[in-house]
Amino acid sequence: MTRVTPQGSQNWRLGFVQLCDAAPLIMAAELGYFREEGLFVELSREMGWATLLDKIVQGELTAAHALGPLPLAASIGLGSFATVCQGLMVLNTHGNAITISRKLVDEGVKTSEDFATYVRQNRWERRFVLGSVSPFSTHHYLLRRWLSQIGLTPGKQVDVVTLPPRQFLRHLESGTVIGACVGEPWNSMAVSLGLGAIMALSREIEPNHPEKVLMARRDTIDANPQEVEALLVALIRAANWCDDPANADQLAQTLSRRVYLDMPAPAIKASLQGTFSRGVEGLEAPGPMFQFGGPKVQEITLPKARWLQRCLVQSGQMESSRQLSDEQLRSIYAPALYKKAQVRLDRSERQIS
Repeated sequence: MTRVTPQGSQNWRLGFVQLCDAAPLIMAAELGYFREEGLFVELSREMGWATLLDKIVQGELTAAHALGPLPLAASIGLGSFATVCQGLMVLNTHGNAITISRKLVDEGVKTSEDFATYVRQNRWERRFVLGSVSPFSTHHYLLRRWLSQIGLTPGKQVDVVTLPPRQFLRHLESGTVIGACVGEPWNSMAVSLGLGAIMALSREIEPNHPEKVLMARRDTIDANPQEVEALLVALIRAANWCDDPANADQLAQTLSRRVYLDMPAPAIKASLQGTFSRGVEGLEAPGPMFQFGGPKVQEITLPKARWLQRCLVQSGQMESSRQLSDEQLRSIYAPALYKKAQVRLDRSERQIS
């Protein structure tokens, strides 16, 4: 847990999960951006998304690095007691991949289509289980879409279970799952350890999809609008910093610390830049895995909110008849404070220049 010198009136306890795309929160603390905005911040690393959601709902976390669909799921009571939450900005796009067991590759599975063929040929002899980090995640939606593209149906030829990111490597090695859709650096770690191979990248399945968001309870936001705006200013600055290739070494070194990702810095740098092998001969390295910077990525627009809602509908967790109107979606994925923070930051940078 990292403490920032207290100056603000609200103690902001921000949750994050052990993933590369927690970088904006981590760097806003490490670079002093929260402190410069007069905020007292603690970063709290959580085991997985279910724990993080429970702590947001119960008020143990003030805000969090969260899966894109979680503010909507929490607000309508999916996976928790109904608690009105908001997504205030997008922290990144992309960053996920679908990785399968190396054992399947050794048996001839080299492509997504090979995987589908393998499952059809062997599904009567064994159970095929794939992992997703949360039912209310882009991972779950992307995995289902990938399976649909190759002619497989969850619940028929394959089963999909919930698997916290930190448990992925252990379950892949033991054979509990034959693969999963997880965020980085867990895919590249699976390849480097000889446990898996990457079949598909999230940007190949759904280009420019919003991934993580900054999430908080609505009552917290309404009670502290100025501090939330300051929080967003700090996170915008940090996300833009994370996007600069010149900062890659410092970013990787910082994320590698035990209190954050607790992994080797070279592996994290390779994860961020996508220079790692996909584990299958003939497939090129992924290239940059994340986008953090700029309003085009960060602003939580209505089209992004609609897409996140479709994630829940198409994965069967939300009935079509229960879909929210655009006005209701805007009340959950609310861009107003982000826009104010961006204007304030732009004004400040013009004054400095």
